[in-house]
Formats: sequence, C-alpha cells, structure tokens
Amino acid sequence: MKKIAVLVIIVLTLLLVWVGCVKQSVNASQEDQLGQFEVIQYDTAHYLGINKYVVFVDKDTNVMYLFVDAGDNGGVTYMVNPDGSPKLYTDSE
Repeated sequence: MKKIAVLVIIVLTLLLVWVGCVKQSVNASQEDQLGQFEVIQYDTAHYLGINKYVVFVDKDTNVMYLFVDAGDNGGVTYMVNPDGSPKLYTDSE
C-alpha cells in the first residue's frame, strides 16, 4: 500500500511540474475581455521568481503597461522612458 501511495505522490508531483512549465498563450476569449488593451508580449521568467509577465498597450493612448505575477506578489505599472515620460508603443518595438 505504501508503494502505491508513493507512486501516486510522485505522479501528481510530476504532473504539477509539467503543467507549471507549459507556456500559455492568450486565447481569443481572453482578448475579448481585455477591451481597450492589447497584449504585445507574454512570457515567464522563472529564474527571476516571476511566474508570468505581460506587456500590454492601451489602444487609445498607446501607453505601455507591465503586469507581473510572482506568486503571492505582483502588480501593474505603466512603463516609462529614461526621462520619466510614459513609454508609447510603436510597431517597431
């Protein structure tokens, strides 16, 4: 019985690790929920302790925003140029 319990724990652990490492993408229904925002970059940076980060742009103002999910912590901020002004999105970025 102990062998089965250990095997189940190992399999569940491997499944959780595998699911956590799969790169996710934004699907059409999620894009519809974004409204005036458009996702321009979506990725992970586990080596920095970041589960995911999303760069998105306001379609009306072209101001770029950064969302970071680091497990129990995270947040949203607008991105700035070196002079402190809001960073505006252009297709060349």
